[in-house]
Amino acid sequence: GNTSYKNNEHIWIKASGVSLATIDEEGFAVLDRSKVQIVKSKTYTSDPQKREVEVKNDLIAANIDPENKRRPSVETSFHESINYAFVVHMHPTLTNALMCSNNAKEMTLKLFGEEAMYITYDPGYPLFMKVNEALQAYRKKYDHDPKIIFLENHGIFVSSNNTDEIKAIYESVSQKIEKAIGGIKEISPIEINDEITQFMPALRMLLSDEKNKVLRIRHNSLHASFYNNKENFKKSSLPFTPDVIVYCKADYIYIENSESPESIIKEFQSQLPSFIKKNGYAPKIIMIKNYGIIAAEDTAEAADIALDVYEDLLKVSLYSESFGGPHLTW
Repeated sequence: GNTSYKNNEHIWIKASGVSLATIDEEGFAVLDRSKVQIVKSKTYTSDPQKREVEVKNDLIAANIDPENKRRPSVETSFHESINYAFVVHMHPTLTNALMCSNNAKEMTLKLFGEEAMYITYDPGYPLFMKVNEALQAYRKKYDHDPKIIFLENHGIFVSSNNTDEIKAIYESVSQKIEKAIGGIKEISPIEINDEITQFMPALRMLLSDEKNKVLRIRHNSLHASFYNNKENFKKSSLPFTPDVIVYCKADYIYIENSESPESIIKEFQSQLPSFIKKNGYAPKIIMIKNYGIIAAEDTAEAADIALDVYEDLLKVSLYSESFGGPHLTW
């Protein structure tokens, strides 16, 4: 997610494309708050694509160093609108199990009360306008800003004037959700079948075009909750959040007929042309009954990241059963 700090004049926010895992001071864009606030009052075009470009350009123009190439997050205006010094936006698995469930709003109110704001998610400028309107109503009612803002099918914003309180709030949120789930079951590894050597090279060849693909496979008890049949796979067949789309795309292949390496290859060959025709890209994620999950990417590192992200999707789907089941919207 995106992290920010602001004083009276400036806002420091994580620059687009910078990893939170390795970020340092140079990874933040520094903007003039008075220029960022122009976004709130300016009238933009009604065309969504053109509007996002206009908003992005206004945010870039707010950079205190015009020569700086760091691009501020598209959610900068959201961060600017919250009247606390620190804003930390994340997508924790347990939080998204609630946010990506069918009963998200009802259960959020039950667990956290009215002082935790709940927002249905829209990317970019519409999200900012929705939050800005909700903040005004909240301030009128409570005379302060919310410290917790939940975003449906996206994540959570926690804000405060000190970082220790933010850490404490995040810990409290996770504890409440885990208690509502009834505890988290341990995920156990399952031995990978030796027969993968009889079909993985064929799948790799089918997926490789001008550049050879790297295929990575994992197998554990979490996967087994979804690969037994099409009905179970359906609960993990669409992304819950925009971040999943970035790393895994928005559609995945499921192979149910895994009686032999030959049947796996045959079914994959059958599905692949229609998958590419429908989506315009080859699958990054392949789920195979009794074998686990395969990720196809340009590098081993990218394939491992895709597996991590898709496994998070599986956890979100599984834990969301405590809140009415997965809410597939994307």
